[in-house]
Amino acid sequence: MSQTTKSEVGALESVFSCSESRVLDHMITFRDFDYSISDISRSVDIGFKTTLGVVHKLERQNVLVLTRQIGNAKLYKLNSNSTQAKSLSKLCFEIAKNRIAQN
Repeated sequence: MSQTTKSEVGALESVFSCSESRVLDHMITFRDFDYSISDISRSVDIGFKTTLGVVHKLERQNVLVLTRQIGNAKLYKLNSNSTQAKSLSKLCFEIAKNRIAQN
């Protein structure tokens, strides 16, 4: 796994250093697109099994939603109808705005 510099760390991960934060940062940043678990795993540099668990957890919480299936790959995106997803997006934006102001 590659080393991530401070400027590459997502807004949520900068406050909450965990796999869920990395996945959420990615899914919030690219909210208009859907991704397979493999794609998410590669993008956030987390193992496949860990990513699988995180995605299923966020799906159960209605933060991510299954959009379609291509072959065996299930694709997920941020659930734009979810109050939790909207709140997390707002929090992510506020953290990013504060990080920019500090630089």
